[in-house]
Parts: sequence; structure tokens; C-alpha cells
Amino acid sequence: MKTQNFVTIFALIILFAATAFAKVWTVDNKSDAVADFTEIQAAHDAAMAGDTIYVYSSGSNYYKTVTVTKKLYLIGTGYFLTENPNTQADPRAAFCKGFIFNSGSDGSLLTGFKIWDGYDDVKINADNIIIKRNMVVGSAGFVITPDHSNIIITGNYISNTTTSGSNRVIDIAANCNNIQINNNYLNSNTQYAIRSESSSAIEVWNNVIGGDVEIHNSLFYNNIMMSGDFSGTNSASDINHNIGDANQFGTDNGNQANISMNAVFLLSGSTDGHWQLKSGSPAIGAGLSGEDTGMFGGTTPYILSGLPAIPTIYFFVAPSSASGTQGLQVQIKAKSNN
Repeated sequence: MKTQNFVTIFALIILFAATAFAKVWTVDNKSDAVADFTEIQAAHDAAMAGDTIYVYSSGSNYYKTVTVTKKLYLIGTGYFLTENPNTQADPRAAFCKGFIFNSGSDGSLLTGFKIWDGYDDVKINADNIIIKRNMVVGSAGFVITPDHSNIIITGNYISNTTTSGSNRVIDIAANCNNIQINNNYLNSNTQYAIRSESSSAIEVWNNVIGGDVEIHNSLFYNNIMMSGDFSGTNSASDINHNIGDANQFGTDNGNQANISMNAVFLLSGSTDGHWQLKSGSPAIGAGLSGEDTGMFGGTTPYILSGLPAIPTIYFFVAPSSASGTQGLQVQIKAKSNN
């Protein structure tokens, strides 16, 4: 079984292996926009493998479901942008109905999108995919089809909020390996937060989870289960340093049982900020190596609003006209989002 080093190395390979000839495309479907395309699929079709597609806020209209057949870096704007400070100058999200990663898309990155409602999932039919800092809510979920490997699902806010449609947030089919699920918020109103077939091996750490988990032959540590059952055929020592609201894990191997979630989380502020640890939380320093458990702990903590790991402008003021002596006085505030 791979460890967290796999995530770091693989992520660096994906993010920095683009060729010197890669191109950047822009997508904006608002009526007053100036961009290369108004739909993501059109930008995909024009792009070459290794290109980057920046997708601006979608205004009142969704972007349509995208089928990806090339290695691309798809970058949106983040989510909960009005709830957290210093996010984006334009606080609207890049809404998209769904993404399907098919053969040829190996090595792609999806980050900063809001995928909302409908039954269009983020469906992965390829290897070496990073799904990072996206919001997936409504009846959609993440689906990994059989015989795929090296998939990273990290820093996302995923909540299945309906009782119709699918009954899983993350569904992993047979014969999948090196599936890494870390530092996410995963909540299911129906049943499964994570379900993996018995022939697949996955690693799950530093998540906040509501809903059932069924995994096999896998590692599961530093997680906080707010609700749900835990099941599967796993070595007891591989299920360690987790916190449960009931007796999901017992109290061996650094696990904690019957912990009130009111004692664990801040439960105030922004929607995703709710899940920060409160002062005195039993999750502080309770991880495998003394780190915090939950989505804000570990080496790759959750980033509020899912801001992509690129600089963002969160404040912009410009006058309508320029002065002959002073020019155009523009005020900009920006920050990096590692």
C-alpha cells in the first residue's frame, strides 16, 4: 500500500509536467464576457494535451457537462466565495453540471468548480487524475469505474443532499488501486459517504465524514465520522487514530469512540469553516503522527472556499477615467493559494 508520499510526488508530476508549448484558454458564458469560449467543452475540443483551461464564474447559467479525452488542467474559481474573506473579486462560482474523464484524459487536474444538482457525476474512466478543491452537492457524486489507479480526491467539499438518485458520495468499482481520499468533507443524506468494492485498495485520511463507509484491504486514519457505520474487511491496525460519534472504531490503535461532535468542531462561521476544530477539541493532536485529525489537519489541509492553488485577486478598484498627470490609479489586492 502506498503512503502519503505517493500523493505529494504524483501531484508534483501532474502539475509541473506540462510542456513548454502548453497554451492557456479562457471560458466565460456571461453576456458581457471577453473570453476564448462560452462553454468548457468547446475549449476542451480546441485544446491540445497539456493545455490549461481557466473557467470564470458562470453567472446565472450552468456550464454543460464536459467529456474530457485529453490531459488538461481545468481551473475554476472556487465556492462559498461570499462566506469566507479574501476569496475572489467576483464572488460567483464556476457552476458545471458534471465532468467525465475518459480514455486519453490521464494526468488531468480538476480544481475550483462547483458541481450542483442533476445526476451528472464526476465520473473517472482513466488513470492518474487529480480532483482537488471542488464542491459537489445535490444528487451528484464521484464515481471511479473498474480497473483504474492513481486517483487523488483531495480538499473537496462533497455533500449528497437529496434522497433521490445515487446513494453514495464516492463510489469505487472493482480492481482499483492507489486511490487516495484525503482532507475532504464527505456527507451523504442517504447512505454511503464512501463505498469501495472488495478487490480495490484505497487510502483514506484526514476527512470529515457523515454517512456509511465500506472499504476493504485499505488504510483509514485521522478521520472524523460524524455519523454512519464503518464496515469492510481490513486489518485492525490499518484503522487507526479516527474519531467516531459512536463505536465505529472502538478505542484501540489510537481511535476514539462516542465523541460528541459539539466538542469537536467550531460549528460557526462559513459553511465549510464550520468543520474547523474548536479550542480544546479531542481531535487536536490526535492523529497518527501527532497532527490534528479531520479535514484541516495533516500536510495538505483543506483550503476554505476551495480556492485553486494559483494567485487570486480578491479586491479590485479602478476609476472610470484616467488623469493626464497621474494616469489610471488602480487598487488591487491578491494572494497565493498553495
